Amino acid sequence: MKYKILRPKEELWGHRVLMAVMVVGAMVLISISGWYTPIQNTLLTASAPFLRVTSRVVSVALLPVKGVFSGANSQDKIRQLSAEASILQARIAELEYVEKENEALKNILENSDRTLDEMYIASPILSLSYPAIGVGEREGVLPQQAVVLSGTLIGTISEVYPTQSKVSLLSSQTASPLLVRTETGIEGIIIGDGKNVIMRHIPREIQVKEGERVFTIGQEGIRKNMFVGRVSQVVAEPSSPTQEATISQYVSFYDAVLVEVWQ
Repeated sequence: MKYKILRPKEELWGHRVLMAVMVVGAMVLISISGWYTPIQNTLLTASAPFLRVTSRVVSVALLPVKGVFSGANSQDKIRQLSAEASILQARIAELEYVEKENEALKNILENSDRTLDEMYIASPILSLSYPAIGVGEREGVLPQQAVVLSGTLIGTISEVYPTQSKVSLLSSQTASPLLVRTETGIEGIIIGDGKNVIMRHIPREIQVKEGERVFTIGQEGIRKNMFVGRVSQVVAEPSSPTQEATISQYVSFYDAVLVEVWQ
């Protein structure tokens, strides 16, 4: 009798074939006997808790990854929305300014008997150095011309450049003195102190009432009877032969949308 010696690989292969035949045979036998469906349902029911736990574990494990990707997407979306909101806000601000400018221009033209040949209309230019307006030599602006806001004289043109002009406000210490009078005929000179408009050189013996309106007398570049403001306070130093009054102006160059330059 001869025996065949199986090598390890051949022996392992034979075992695998035998197991496969046995599994197939068992499946056929179970299917023929009608036990396949009950056994399948039992196995599925028994494995359900394990599958649920596995699913939870996998979900928890994926949370950091999802958070990274969803976070990145959220940040991109937030940045995109912020950019769009910024553009919209800029457009709204531009439209609001145009609306204010149109309203200011309408008020100037409706409440004035002057024509565009008698005045320039300009927007204020604010800077840390000095106040200015957006018209200059090209438009024909000249030094000493009056700068008016809502019918109130607020300053004069001090320097003129090709496309803009420097404004010397009445409250400025560098403003040129202006001759003025109150509505009762009291005369004086306006000189700024850096913050307020001050009417000085008022004779001490003359009584100045608070609330009196103040107008220009008329001089180079400044017409007669231009409204300046109202007397808000009168100060008389005991040792001074004159007294002075603080003039309140109800408009401000720094809040203006448009101003007039009178020729």
